[in-house]
Amino acid sequence: VYTDPRFRGRGLARRVVARALAEARAAGIGLCLLWSEPALAAFYAAQGFTRAGSEHLLAFDAAVLALALDETDRSEHR
Repeated sequence: VYTDPRFRGRGLARRVVARALAEARAAGIGLCLLWSEPALAAFYAAQGFTRAGSEHLLAFDAAVLALALDETDRSEHR
C-alpha cells in the first residue's frame, strides 16, 4: 500500500490492509499473497503476513537484451 508522504503516520495503510483482508475473508478467500519492498516486512508482519520466500527482479534494457539473445543464437549455431 502506497501512502502519500503527507498522509503517513495516520494508520491509513494499516486500515486499507485490514479492510482488504476482511473483504477477502468474507469472500471465502483463504490465502492472500503479497509482494512488497523488504523495508516494509515489519509493517506487513504486523498485519498478519508471514514471509514465504524472496523474489528478485533483473531488468535489462532492450539493447542489452538484444545482445544477449544474439550471443545465444550464435552459440547455438557453432
